[in-house]
Amino acid sequence: MKWSCNGMAAHKIAHATLKGPSVVKEILIGLSLGLMAGGLWKMHHWNEQRKTRSFYDMLEKGTISMNLYLPYISVISVNLEPLALVEKKEEAGRG
Repeated sequence: MKWSCNGMAAHKIAHATLKGPSVVKEILIGLSLGLMAGGLWKMHHWNEQRKTRSFYDMLEKGTISMNLYLPYISVISVNLEPLALVEKKEEAGRG
């Protein structure tokens, strides 16, 4: 008795067909990742710009002052009250 496979279902097994990369899909993924990274980078720069602007505003108002103790090193001293209020308190204390 011989065993033979006369067209059994072995050749009918479904195999996953591998397709090549989808160009449109890759473009859309790259575009979305690029926009997200660019948005994060832009938010970082807006935050740094806000910090710099608030520093110079406080420096102009007199809330903070810069004292240079060593060359190339700046030390920032912070006054809790604007200079005008400090002067008024000193004048009120004298009189």
